[in-house]
Amino acid sequence: MKNLSATKIAVGAILVIFILTNFVYMRMMTNYNNLQKQITELNVKVDQQKIQQQKIQQIPPQQITPQPTIPQITSNNPTIPPIQPQNRFKTRDIPDARPLACKSFDWDEKNLPTATVVVVTHDERASVLYRTVVSILERTTEHLLDQIVVIDDLSDVRVDSEVYILPKTKVIRNKERKGLIHSRVIGAENSHPNSEVIVFLDAHCEVNFKWLEPLLYRIKQDPKNTVWPVIDVIGLYDFKYNPINGSEMTGGMDLGNMNFIYEVIPRDVFKTVKYPLDPIPSPIMPGGLFAIDKKWFTESGVYDLGMGYWGAENLEMSVRLWVCGGRVEMIPCSHVGHIFNDQSTAPDYVTKSGSKNQIRFAEVWADDYKYLWYQNWGINEATIKNAGDVSDRKKFKQDNKCKSFKWYHENVYPYMKMPDNAAKHPELDLWRG
Repeated sequence: MKNLSATKIAVGAILVIFILTNFVYMRMMTNYNNLQKQITELNVKVDQQKIQQQKIQQIPPQQITPQPTIPQITSNNPTIPPIQPQNRFKTRDIPDARPLACKSFDWDEKNLPTATVVVVTHDERASVLYRTVVSILERTTEHLLDQIVVIDDLSDVRVDSEVYILPKTKVIRNKERKGLIHSRVIGAENSHPNSEVIVFLDAHCEVNFKWLEPLLYRIKQDPKNTVWPVIDVIGLYDFKYNPINGSEMTGGMDLGNMNFIYEVIPRDVFKTVKYPLDPIPSPIMPGGLFAIDKKWFTESGVYDLGMGYWGAENLEMSVRLWVCGGRVEMIPCSHVGHIFNDQSTAPDYVTKSGSKNQIRFAEVWADDYKYLWYQNWGINEATIKNAGDVSDRKKFKQDNKCKSFKWYHENVYPYMKMPDNAAKHPELDLWRG
């Protein structure tokens, strides 16, 4: 009997273990199936997002459906709706960088010309480009801004769809890589028909308060004034906005290296202006941020379209504007923040285009001064020939009776530092002070 009872107990225990094991197994299978279902649903969502993104990338910009409350601007819809308060996008808080006198000055806003802002982007970080455009919308007096034209220079990743649906904004994607110079011309050609002024900004900017009025005010006084704002510094890594004192620096040129430089405004120049309301003459302007009368932009020669992607175009334009009857000035009451990217990471083809552009500038506008640079850098005839034909630019210079680089040195930029080898070449036609 004892053996029979022990057997029953053993069988019962085995049965209990079997039932428990089966129960645990069933629970595990249920959990596994639920997990598989969740993974499948997640993958479906991811795939749907990918498909949607691919569709957005395949749809021409003008066919992308906008959000219901935000109007879309397309090349087929020239009517620019106003920025409604409920459609405004909140920008971050930044310090007001303007000098005190600028804040109380009457810029005669009602009678200023209106502007189109052209922004060229190539693989700019999405958040940086977005902040550039949104800051323009938020900190620009509405009736002075006709349109923002964003030129996507064939970025590897298309401009974010959120930029397409911003008010007063038109995005144009180049079908092939054009470079900064040609893309800006495309932007100017697609400016709003009502705009009298074109403002060019880099894609990594953030405009400050009442930034546009001082620029338009000076152009209204004389359409041949080409003006640029004080360029504040935005941190490359922390994005901190750092205002710059506009009374300290202006744009210049290192003739020995044929490069743009910032330099301290000479005392004898500064004492002739009533800071900060007066413009400060600038021999050279930075290439990234400036405003120009649309008609004067065309009459003064646009850009040298024989130049490559970018580099030295600001030297060419600045000198050309001065010697062909215009002026270039920095406006202390206008501030725009700018991220100064690491140019050492620029692709080789861009670096080479800069050298080509420098030669084209030197051949047309630098006259005998070009030989100082050529000697410093060992520029030979073969290298000059590789920069391309500049006969059309020389013809423009002659037809418009533009003055010489010697005149520019003596009358616009007498404090330009000359290369050390200038004294070794008395035969060159240079202004020697």
